[in-house]
Amino acid sequence: MPAVEGGKADQPLGVIGLPRPIAKMINQGRWREASQLLEARTKKEADVNRDNAWLAFAYLFLGKSDELKKLAEDCDKQAPKSPYTLLVKGFNLTLDGKFEEAEKLFLTLPKQFGADPLANFALALVTAKQGKASAAAQYCQTAVELDPQFAWGFRTLGYLQQRWLEDIGKAEEAYAKALEIEPGMTEAQDALVDLRLSKNDFDGAIDVAKSAIKAGPKVAANHYRLSQIYTEQWRLRDALEILQNAIDLDSTNPRFFRSRASIKSFQGNLNGAIADQQKAVELSKDKPFELIELSNMNVLAGNNNRAAENLAEAIKIEPDNQAAHDKLYRILSQEKRFDDMVAEGRRMAERKPKEVRYRMEYAYALAQAKRLDEAVEQYKLAAGLTNTDPEPWRRLGALYIGKKDWSSAQRAFTNALNINPTSVADLSALGFCYAEDDEYMKAEAAFVTALALQQLTPPNQQTGPSKIDLMRSLAGLFFAEGRFSDATTQYENIVMLTRNTPQSSFDMFMLLKAKAMRDLTKQSALHLQEAFQKLDKEQKSRETVPLADALLKSGAITEVLVLLPEDLSGVYPKHLADAMQTRAKALAVKGDLDQAIAVATKATELKDIDYEQKSDAWFVLSELQLMKKDLAGAEASANKALESYVKSPEAYAMLGKVALLKNDSKAAMSHAKRALELNPYYAGAYLLQGDAQMATGAIKEAKDSYRKAVELYPGSLEAHKSLLQALKKLSLTDEAKHEEEQIAQLESLR
Repeated sequence: MPAVEGGKADQPLGVIGLPRPIAKMINQGRWREASQLLEARTKKEADVNRDNAWLAFAYLFLGKSDELKKLAEDCDKQAPKSPYTLLVKGFNLTLDGKFEEAEKLFLTLPKQFGADPLANFALALVTAKQGKASAAAQYCQTAVELDPQFAWGFRTLGYLQQRWLEDIGKAEEAYAKALEIEPGMTEAQDALVDLRLSKNDFDGAIDVAKSAIKAGPKVAANHYRLSQIYTEQWRLRDALEILQNAIDLDSTNPRFFRSRASIKSFQGNLNGAIADQQKAVELSKDKPFELIELSNMNVLAGNNNRAAENLAEAIKIEPDNQAAHDKLYRILSQEKRFDDMVAEGRRMAERKPKEVRYRMEYAYALAQAKRLDEAVEQYKLAAGLTNTDPEPWRRLGALYIGKKDWSSAQRAFTNALNINPTSVADLSALGFCYAEDDEYMKAEAAFVTALALQQLTPPNQQTGPSKIDLMRSLAGLFFAEGRFSDATTQYENIVMLTRNTPQSSFDMFMLLKAKAMRDLTKQSALHLQEAFQKLDKEQKSRETVPLADALLKSGAITEVLVLLPEDLSGVYPKHLADAMQTRAKALAVKGDLDQAIAVATKATELKDIDYEQKSDAWFVLSELQLMKKDLAGAEASANKALESYVKSPEAYAMLGKVALLKNDSKAAMSHAKRALELNPYYAGAYLLQGDAQMATGAIKEAKDSYRKAVELYPGSLEAHKSLLQALKKLSLTDEAKHEEEQIAQLESLR
């Protein structure tokens, strides 16, 4: 670049036209120093010239809005028609974001300025700001052709070619040309190294880095750059050696110590890594950032609590540092430091009271700390902060499920569905809550809707429970309702889908259990026991009591008592109450009624059982008392069952049986209807209703009730015999004959 002492006021130049020292600073990107020298020059000059224009560009690059505005006003007052005044004003418009106006102003420059590097560079700038990449690159190309020593122009051309036009080859050429002119230009060195690394051209990147060291051996950053390349190649020893050169040249740069800490951590030298990162913390002005890095090192070394201290220190310096908060919150959770987790959650919730995520974190921390009532209140507050995010309601629903507050859980998941009506996960959860609350029809509707939505959703977009899981939930619901035929059909479909999968044995067992309850035959009981033997140890533990219950209904009493011996300590803990009830019923069938009542009584006295198990225990005791003709005891126990769980259809049916034995058919009918309101698929309630109708002479209605019981429970001899009795009283000979055949067939299978 020719050395120039200054440009004449209105004459363009074929070079950037500045004294060599200033031109070198611009080529190296040392804009602050260049602006200081230009300020000194322009103060001594009487006219508006090229120095003013370059000073304006320096102010633009440095973002000095006030200085540039004043310069534009001064130039406009001094020489409003000068082309250099137009350049200064154009740069001022550019800094104000008025790119189109700036371009129009530059285009009013005299025609001869088409051969001026600065004018072309100015147009490159404003067209680039408007997204006109091709035009910007062309103007920049013209600028460097006019002044082949304009290194900063080549650097800018490389940037445009790489970032906007994605012409990597031309970008590489431009950066290389910039470094040929100014080997010490940091921006071009970094850009060319990054470009070559993006192509996995490590040798080329190393060549650039070594050339930079040759051009500036005392520049620490040059050694650091080469060490970074070696690190990326996993040449860790070479990286450490070169990085030491950088540290020897500048031992105050925290970045160098952070980099050395990373390398040492890669080598497994975690103590050394932590020491270096601690040094980075001491040297850095951005201590929160370095403390977060130090916490990462401590986590790698297994020092989670020390990492938490680092993060707490970072937060003390910068309370709103989200990265530090997130990491601290996660570590406190992992370490089960729930009180500290609550404190951090509360701190952020108080700092940002309108942000849902922090309120949610606070609520979650409270839940982890078993402060459930407080957690519920915080989730409610979180839900009140948004009408687009269902997550607070989901979390509330989960808490209510844990508390077995089914009605509150139902409301929570309903609110979640009001926000996102097509959520399979929320529909499934709502169905679960209804099922647990014995709201069977609502549960079925929720599961069926969820299943339909899942089937309509493309596989790669499905969320929540899978189709098979939903089918299992629906089948389990049918089984719980006593709809064993529907459960069997559903499990048959499941078995078809899970054949030859790890779940196949368990699904087959569930299918055969439903069949055993539907058919109540020796053959179905035998098949069920065979399927049980194919389960794994954990599955057997969980299914022993359900197996025993199914065998009891099938009449396999000996097998039940083998599964459930007097010592029930080996039973799955949550099933102890159910095991005692099933054993008691088996003893009663065997003829040992007193012992059966004793076992059932002990079941009612268990402490660690939920309200439904308590209710079931009282119901079983009432059944056994009724077998012993103890009407008062049976009635009292049935009422105890209702006190434990007011929605027990079995308890209402028992009260109806007692009422019928007291010749109070009206009360029996009332109890039957209430049982059917709670579970419209309860065969036992239809039998009771039929018996009450028979007692009042409503034989036809009784027949319909018995037929419904048979449809629901086709394997029930009691239901078939009751229906036969009604048919005979109505003189329906053909139907009665068919029923007798059904009964004979069932008895032959027992």
